[in-house]
Amino acid sequence: MLRLNRFTRRELKPQEVFAFSLILCDNEIDRDGECFTEESLKILSALFVGKTGVFDHNPKAEHQSARIFETSLERPGGENALGEPLCRLRAWAYMLRSEKNADLIAEIDGGIKKEVSVSCAVERAVCSVCGADQKAEPCAHRKGEEYNGKICCHLLVKPTDAYEWSFVAVPAQKSAGVTKRAFGRGEGGPQSLVSLEKLFEREGDVLLQKGELRLLEGQYKALAAEAEAGRGYLGELRREVTKLAALSGLGFSPGLVEKISGALLPAELAELRKTLVAHAAKAFPIGPQLAPAGGAGEAETAYSI
Repeated sequence: MLRLNRFTRRELKPQEVFAFSLILCDNEIDRDGECFTEESLKILSALFVGKTGVFDHNPKAEHQSARIFETSLERPGGENALGEPLCRLRAWAYMLRSEKNADLIAEIDGGIKKEVSVSCAVERAVCSVCGADQKAEPCAHRKGEEYNGKICCHLLVKPTDAYEWSFVAVPAQKSAGVTKRAFGRGEGGPQSLVSLEKLFEREGDVLLQKGELRLLEGQYKALAAEAEAGRGYLGELRREVTKLAALSGLGFSPGLVEKISGALLPAELAELRKTLVAHAAKAFPIGPQLAPAGGAGEAETAYSI
């Protein structure tokens, strides 16, 4: 919720919002014969945080429906059409639970509103065959055709801005859209919209399901209780060391002992305590509480209180 609430005026509660995961774009050749490079996806990963979601790239405010609060670059395995490792940009977006959004939520949850497209600006569009900048001096190579076994496409290089992302009917990128993998499980399918009761937690750039989160919370509470008990024991051990140092007759000042004990580990403190106990015993020998009343040679021993 901390990442999400960076974009809100007031702190929203989990029950007030819905969140879903989506693939914004990848480094595969799209329907327009264009392709983001992996480096471009890395730049877009930062640029798209906080960007709004609209419909059909219509920039009117009334069409704003959701907002991205987190992105992550991931490698699903395999290669793209250019023989490079497949890489894609995943995002997590949120919208408010409201009467106005109820139908949209149902459509996303039912797999109707699924496909998305991004709107951004890039510095260059480079031919994958000859490297010519298509903005400066277009080459004769045609997108989609092969030249010496290499597919021609325009590589989108150095994104300079990200404008918005949109729900569309037919996206340029075939894999772009809301996914079922909102919490790192599965791909595709309708049930992509999830409640933020499944709180956002990072674990290698995936989200944890509610049951997993509860398990971690239980483990955290147990560790916190153990840590609190350990801090209590450590504090008591340091106080005891300070007292024993005063009784040892070694001439340590209380302030110095506190400083030294504060820097020691528990095992080191225990060893120091053992040493100080021995010195204190020599400085102040402990006799029996009930001493003999007569001489040592008496047949019967009498005790006085």
